[in-house]
Amino acid sequence: MRRLRPRVGLRVRPWLELVAVVLLASMTATVATTRPAAALSRLRTLVIGGGRTMAQPLDINVVFVGFPLGAGPGQVDLRAFRAELPTESDSVVRWPLNYGRVVPVGTNFPLRYHPTVAPANFDDRFFAYLSSIATPHPLTRYQQLYNGQAARSTTLTANSWIDAPSVERWLGDHARTDLGVDPRQDTLFFIDWYGRPDFKFHVFTVTNSPDPDTGVNTGLVSDRAKVAAWGGTYTPGHESRDGTRRVWFDDVSAGPDYASGGWDLADRDVDGDGYLDYRIPPVWEYRNTAAYRPFTSLSSDLGKLARYVATDELFVASPLYSPRLPSSTIPSSVEIDVNTFADTATPTAALLKPDVVAAREQALQPYNEFSVQVHPQPVPGPGLDAYKCWLTAYLDPAGVGTTCYPGRSPYGTAAEDLLFYQQDHHSQLTTGQHDFAIPVLLYNIPDDLAPAGPYGAISGLTDDDWTTGTQTYVFAMTWPSLRAGSWFGATQEVTHEVGHFLGLPHPHDGVDNQQRIMFLSTGPFFFVRAGDAVQSPMSYLNVAHDFGQFDRDVLDRSMTAAYLNAAGALLAPIISRRESTRDDIAITEADYAATRAVRSFADMNYTTAATEAKAAYQQILTVAQGLGVSTTVAPIVPKAVASVNGYSSTPGKPSPRLDPAASVDDPW
Repeated sequence: MRRLRPRVGLRVRPWLELVAVVLLASMTATVATTRPAAALSRLRTLVIGGGRTMAQPLDINVVFVGFPLGAGPGQVDLRAFRAELPTESDSVVRWPLNYGRVVPVGTNFPLRYHPTVAPANFDDRFFAYLSSIATPHPLTRYQQLYNGQAARSTTLTANSWIDAPSVERWLGDHARTDLGVDPRQDTLFFIDWYGRPDFKFHVFTVTNSPDPDTGVNTGLVSDRAKVAAWGGTYTPGHESRDGTRRVWFDDVSAGPDYASGGWDLADRDVDGDGYLDYRIPPVWEYRNTAAYRPFTSLSSDLGKLARYVATDELFVASPLYSPRLPSSTIPSSVEIDVNTFADTATPTAALLKPDVVAAREQALQPYNEFSVQVHPQPVPGPGLDAYKCWLTAYLDPAGVGTTCYPGRSPYGTAAEDLLFYQQDHHSQLTTGQHDFAIPVLLYNIPDDLAPAGPYGAISGLTDDDWTTGTQTYVFAMTWPSLRAGSWFGATQEVTHEVGHFLGLPHPHDGVDNQQRIMFLSTGPFFFVRAGDAVQSPMSYLNVAHDFGQFDRDVLDRSMTAAYLNAAGALLAPIISRRESTRDDIAITEADYAATRAVRSFADMNYTTAATEAKAAYQQILTVAQGLGVSTTVAPIVPKAVASVNGYSSTPGKPSPRLDPAASVDDPW
C-alpha cells in the first residue's frame, strides 16, 4: 500500500526553525489609560482603547460508559486520567506562531473537568440501543488488516455498522435526564462495550451527506470513513437550553478504524516520517506488551484523548488564521471570488456549485453576508503559467523549482509564485463590490499537471503572506483521477479552504496553549487523528459537508472578542471629538449591546454573542464615520518570539495548510 503524505521540505520557512515564544501580560485585559468624559464614565463593558479578554470558566463533562474502575491496564483510574488534563486555555492565533509572533484571540478559558461514571442501568439501556440499531456487514479493510497482525489479542469474525449521528443524539437526549449532565456544555463520552454478553464488534458510520458534485456517499462506500468516534453535529434550533448540543463520543471498543491507526500493532512509524507514531488501540489490547509499544495504561491514554483531541482540537480549538480577517474594518459582507483556470475539456461549471459554497459559509457566520462569484480566467495565460512554475517547486525533491518571478522570493524557490501572481493581479481576481473579497484560484487540470509528486499529492491550500502569518488567498485543484479516486469535487475543496481563510483549523491538529505546543497528527500525537470523526468539512474523512457546532464555537467566540476590542479601540479617538448628546447616546447604546454580548457569551450562546458584539462595533463605527475619525483599527499587536519557555512544534511533518488529496492507488 502506497501512503501519500503532504510534501515535506517544500521550502525553507521560518516555521521550520520555530523558536520559543511567551504569552505576555498584554494578552489579558488591560485597564484603559484614557480617562472618559463624565457622560461616558459609566460604560459597563466597552474598554476604551480595547484590550478586553473574554474570560469564561468552561465546564467539560466526561462520562465513562461501560468502564470498570481500577488501576489495571484495561480499567479507568480517575486519578491517572485527571493527571493528563489541562487547567486553562488562553487562545492565540495559530499560524503567526510559525513566524515567531503571538497574536492573542482575546479569549481565556479556565477549564473544569467533571468526570461521571454512568450507572449500570444507563449502561444496559445504552448498549441495548446500540445492539438494536446495529446492522451486520463484512469486516472493513482495516479490521482485516488488524486480523493479519501477529501480536493481536483476538480475531474479529464479524462486524456491524452503527449510525454515528443517532448515537450522538441518544447520548445528548439522555445526558440531562439520566445523568444530570448538561449537553449544552462541552461533553465527552468514553464508551467501552467490550466484555459484555451483548457485545458486537462494530464501527460507526455517517451516511447522510453525499458529495454535492460527485454524488458519492463516502460514508457509505469508504472503509476509511468507518469511525470509532463522532460528535459536533449542529442542531438547527438556534441557541436554546435544549437546542444546542456539544457532544463528542469515543468508543474504544469500536473498530479498529483507519483514523486512529489502532489496527496496526507492529509498525513503530506508520507514516514513514522517522518518528514513533503513538496510537491508541482497541480496548481489548490493553495488557498486550508484544506490540510496537506496551499497552499498559488505558487511563493515561483516555486522558490524552480528552486533552489533545476533545479539548484542544474541538472544544477550545485555536483559530488557524485571525477570524477578524485582514481588513481595515471588520467586514460585514464577504465575497468569495472563485477564479477558474480550466485546462481540460471538462467545464469547471460542472465541477463547482457556487450556491452551495455560499450557503455553507453563510450558515457558519449568520451575522455576516457571503456570496460567491465565478470568474473564468484565460488559459493559456499568466495564471496557468504561475501554477506550472509553482508545480516545479512541489515536484522538485529540493523544493526549489523554476520560478516565473526570478529574484522576488527571499527563499529562492518557485513555491511563492502563486502568491506573487495573486498579488500582481488582485484587482483582476476580485470585484471589489463587497466589504472584503477572498480570492480563490481554482485549477481544473489534467492528470499530467496534478500536484502528485514523490512526497504525495495535495488538493488545496490557504496561503499566507510568508512574512507575518496573515491569510492571503485560497488555492484549490481538481483533476480527473482525483475525482474518480477520492470521490469529492471542487465544492467540498473550496468550502474547506475558505473555512481555513475564515480561521478554522483542521480537527486533527492543534495547539495546547498551556503546554505551549503546536501539534500535528504524527509522532507522539499520531492519535489526534481521532478528531477527524466530527461534523465538519475541515475533516479529512469527507463524510460531513456542513459546518458543525465546534466550528461555529471557535469562530463565534473569536469574533465576539474581535468586535468588542475593535469597538473599544475606535472609542479612544472618538472621546475627545464627539460633538453632541446624540453621540453619547449612540455610544451608550453600543455599550448596552456589548453588555448583552458578554452575557450571551457567559451563557454559551456564542452566535448570539457575536451578533450583539457586532451591533456594538457597528454603532461605534457609525459614530466614528460621522465625526470623520479614522475607522482603521489594527489587530491586537503581536508579540515577538522572546523566550525559551514558549511554543514548540511537533517534529516530522509539514505545513497543515497543505490539504492532501487521497491516493487513487490506496482505495478508500
